[in-house]
Amino acid sequence: MIVFCLLVGLQAQGQHDLYRWSLGGKVGILGFNNDKPLDLPTEFDQRVYALTLYRRLNNTISIGGEIMQGETVSGSVKHSIEHGKLALQFHTDNGSFLNERSFFAPYFGIGSGYQNLELEQDGVSNTKHQFFVSGEAGVKFRWNDR
Repeated sequence: MIVFCLLVGLQAQGQHDLYRWSLGGKVGILGFNNDKPLDLPTEFDQRVYALTLYRRLNNTISIGGEIMQGETVSGSVKHSIEHGKLALQFHTDNGSFLNERSFFAPYFGIGSGYQNLELEQDGVSNTKHQFFVSGEAGVKFRWNDR
């Protein structure tokens, strides 16, 4: 009985601020400008897929994380990227810029993380690990009332 009461209490606490959490996905194109003399085009685009989890701290700011993966294959060249990052986002649907129930709401963010880059060409693999800083801008569409 005590375990049941604890589980019910935890479940109620977990649902208390349900709308402050956001689980999402991203699909996009990552653009690269290559300044190294490789057998790659100086500019190329790569399809990427990401999973995100954010929590709104208040009506304006949210904090969260993202994991991303992408791969491009062109002839004998294969380029892949994986990264994880932590980020802060600024939301315009905060009641000051736009209505809190706005259907269309731009957001802006800044983040930092760690990435693995791998280039494989003619069976020879070159891997690079590095920290990065990123900026993002996006648009959120609200399909139902919160």
